[in-house]
Amino acid sequence: MLFKTVQQKITTAVLLLFSISLSLSVFTVLFFKSLILIISILIITIIIVIFVFSIVLRHSVLNKIYTLKKEIDLSVSDETKKGISLCSGDEFEELANRMNTMIRTIQEKSISERKNLIEEITSSENEKYLQNVHDGLLFVDYGQIISEYYSQSLVDIFDREEIGGQHLSDFLYPDKIEYKERRKTLEKFIIRLFNDPDLYQSIDDDNNPLHNIWISRNDGSRILVDGSYRKVEDNGTLIQIMIIFKNRTDEGILEKKLNEKDMRSNFELDSIVSILRSGSGPYLQYVEKSEELLSTFREDLLDIHNEEVIQRSFRAINSMKCSAAYFDFKAVEILCHNLEDILSDFREGLFSRKEALDIIIDDMYIQFDHIKHLISRFQDFLSTKEGQIYETRRNEQEHFFDSLKIMMARNADYLEKEIEFTFQSDFTDFPFINEIKNPVIHLLRNAVDHGIELPGVRLKSGKRESGKIRLSILKTEDQGVKVIIEDDGCGLDYEKLREIAIEKGFIKKEEQPGQRNLIRALFSSGFSIRSEINGLSGRGVGLDAVKEEINGIGGKISIKTDHMKGSRFTILLPSELF
Repeated sequence: MLFKTVQQKITTAVLLLFSISLSLSVFTVLFFKSLILIISILIITIIIVIFVFSIVLRHSVLNKIYTLKKEIDLSVSDETKKGISLCSGDEFEELANRMNTMIRTIQEKSISERKNLIEEITSSENEKYLQNVHDGLLFVDYGQIISEYYSQSLVDIFDREEIGGQHLSDFLYPDKIEYKERRKTLEKFIIRLFNDPDLYQSIDDDNNPLHNIWISRNDGSRILVDGSYRKVEDNGTLIQIMIIFKNRTDEGILEKKLNEKDMRSNFELDSIVSILRSGSGPYLQYVEKSEELLSTFREDLLDIHNEEVIQRSFRAINSMKCSAAYFDFKAVEILCHNLEDILSDFREGLFSRKEALDIIIDDMYIQFDHIKHLISRFQDFLSTKEGQIYETRRNEQEHFFDSLKIMMARNADYLEKEIEFTFQSDFTDFPFINEIKNPVIHLLRNAVDHGIELPGVRLKSGKRESGKIRLSILKTEDQGVKVIIEDDGCGLDYEKLREIAIEKGFIKKEEQPGQRNLIRALFSSGFSIRSEINGLSGRGVGLDAVKEEINGIGGKISIKTDHMKGSRFTILLPSELF
């Protein structure tokens, strides 16, 4: 019988306790002759019998049942487990051995069925299909290892051999440093596909990490592929994922060409309007200066990991970007922004290849050549009778303010802010506009970005929706010039300024610097009060470049600021300049 040993143990224990109880009862009758005592002994004996019975039952039966259940659960959940381990020397061990035989039979059947399913997928008929299908097909398991079976088109599309056995991320993104984030996103996505089969129903272009991605081939060319997914199941259990790659390169190139054509057309129209507004001279001067800066920048790429070189490059790119914004040269402004993004990665140690910088620099030269060609055509037009009506003597100061007004309106729209920009001057035509152009542009952009609050914020603080920004060029008593940029924005929060200075390592936590020292940190390289990056600021490049450029012409810059009331930057230019 299955519980023969348990029954024997319990029977023996009960008989032993009954014998002891009977003996105690006889002893009590003979010596004490007390009925109450006899009944008490019998009750205590019954309680002891029940207690002993429960201990024997738990030790001999229940503990082994719990152990058996635990081993069964582990064997079911872990296909690699050999079986149930239970050595008790009784019927439970015999039961465990029988269950082991049943588990092995089930596991062998499951493995056999999966093997048959994979063989069915990769049968000679399907193998023929894999060789002739036009899409790139591959299969990956839960470990994201590519199966040995994949379509011939996959080899042709990717120009790769020996695809099987590779990790999916290594196959698509061999450069682990440059594509670190893409690899991580893809791997998490594949794991989610295995763990959540319902996810297949909600895959779209936005959450698919393989939607229209550019991949490098062995021959150095790049292709645009679009990946989709299919489940490979066995009795409702997901065992593999089939990924289908379609070659979208021709479509991508066509779309890119159309976009570039539209962009070129828009940029050309914008450039023509800007040249008509500015005149060809200032525009050409900007292009020539920018090409000089680009030439130096390209030479510096040989030592791009040097911190000093990175900061110098930041200042040069920032100068080009400010002037591009002033001239409304959107193409170069966007390219400068992209250069700043990559330089930021170099500064943070997140980028190891400088080829992307070379590509953008080449694009900028193309844009400058395009502008020079437009200027040449414009000058040819001015030499004609029709063109001479456009050739008028220009007041540089008036033109400077008009261009700034357009730039400020564009920046305010970008940041969804309302501003009133005004200008005053003690000069009819200030002769040193070009010398102060970049610092003024930068300070005005900062005033819109950092100074003026959003309309809702201003209303809550009791201000008008639109912020005021004013540029003044004034004479000083010692025959010098004072250039003032002021706003009625949020001003500087010195406590926040201190926290940022500590975070960025400009001061130590235990220090309690005064406002003068905090302002000094504000003009340091790499300092930014904005935590996030936008199209105008956020990379810690700006006021240090402003200070350096002003110092370069013999001037000085200072700031006066009141929290929630506004800021006032003053540039003093010595009389020797005039």
